[in-house]
Amino acid sequence: MRYSKERLESYRNIIDRFCLATGQTQYEVSQVAAWAIDRGEVALSQDDLRHYHAEIFREASRTHTITDRHGNKVRVRHCVEVTVNGEQGFDKPVQKTLWAHADEAPTSFLIESLRQRRSRCAADIRQLKADLGHINEILQARGHRPIQMTFDFSSPDEAEPKTAG
Repeated sequence: MRYSKERLESYRNIIDRFCLATGQTQYEVSQVAAWAIDRGEVALSQDDLRHYHAEIFREASRTHTITDRHGNKVRVRHCVEVTVNGEQGFDKPVQKTLWAHADEAPTSFLIESLRQRRSRCAADIRQLKADLGHINEILQARGHRPIQMTFDFSSPDEAEPKTAG
């Protein structure tokens, strides 16, 4: 789900006010939401409700898994992000996410889905490396040792679940 920079910044400001008001330096987002709702700082529009339910549908699709014949937990539904011409009189292209059941999706859809997912994984790893570098600078400024983290996924570590096959 995409939100405007302005809306995200206003929510960050609410988080900052929550932390100042409660004295908490760590927060759980549902606490912030309850606090903001109680204070009348946020409300849901019809568009918000549509996005809310769409997010639940997305999560339901993303988490639909089965155990395959090899004993692996696998996703049943897959998605592809596409850009389409604007709707409702807008000429600006719009990005949409299409979902399909693996048993019914065309081969080209499944290939594109896996390609896009791999690309998102790589982007997440690049961001994790950047975040790690930033956090290590903070830790070193505090006189702590940097966090060591490997990005070699060729052999599973103890934290990863064991898979069949």
